[in-house]
Amino acid sequence: MNLKEIKGRIKAVKKTGNITKAMESIALSKLKGATKVFDDAVLYDQQFKTIFKQFASHSEEASIFTELPRGNKKLFILVTSDRGLAGPYHNHIFKRLEQDITSEDYVLPIGKKGFQFVNKRGYKNILKDMVLNRDNIKTFDYNRLATLVIQLFQEGAFDSVWLAYNKHESISSHDSSIEMILPIDLEDTKKQETHIIETQDEQLFMKLMVNYVQSMLLQGLANAKLSEHASRMIAMKNATDNAKEIASKLEIVYHRARQQSITSELIDVINGSNV
Repeated sequence: MNLKEIKGRIKAVKKTGNITKAMESIALSKLKGATKVFDDAVLYDQQFKTIFKQFASHSEEASIFTELPRGNKKLFILVTSDRGLAGPYHNHIFKRLEQDITSEDYVLPIGKKGFQFVNKRGYKNILKDMVLNRDNIKTFDYNRLATLVIQLFQEGAFDSVWLAYNKHESISSHDSSIEMILPIDLEDTKKQETHIIETQDEQLFMKLMVNYVQSMLLQGLANAKLSEHASRMIAMKNATDNAKEIASKLEIVYHRARQQSITSELIDVINGSNV
């Protein structure tokens, strides 16, 4: 490799390092916003779930949603991202899903990467069109998916619904998680006789049922989005550090090659003067 080629490689590596550094900064800024959404989503989910389970424990209409699974046919709601360059983020949740899914099960993929993965593996995808997972999860169409899941569950298309996502633990780590959404687990819910239920209207229960599924989707998406930004930030930082290391090694090679070239030229000049 001549000096010009080495210099070109150094320039290309440094340019790549600048790009990954910029992407690291972008991921960091998005991480701050996602943390606030995550905290709000978890708090809302905890408070709403407590109230809703109390309501469901008194409602006759809730029986279809609270009884033990009728069979083994599952629906997995798979939460992924639309973009890559996030380290092992997607591999973790894909491997976890493959451990649990069977040929009888269905998948509802959220995010471009999940949609492509499901179709590539030949799993039963209940969606014809891709559902994108943008960075601003506040604009996500929760109602449409929640209504679809509840309708298919009532019709007996599957016996249980599970949410598969990357659960945030810290900035440097996340854990792939699969949690059951339906049927609703009321085992630890104690009936509070002090609560007065003014109506047992079925329409009211179904509205709350949709809100319950939406709440589960919201906390799952908030967890996954925070994990995604953290994973991408770390991946880009590692890429930037690697680019700096490679550029440093190439500069050493360049200076050695340049020194050798100068030495060779001096030797030629000396040999020429002695003739």
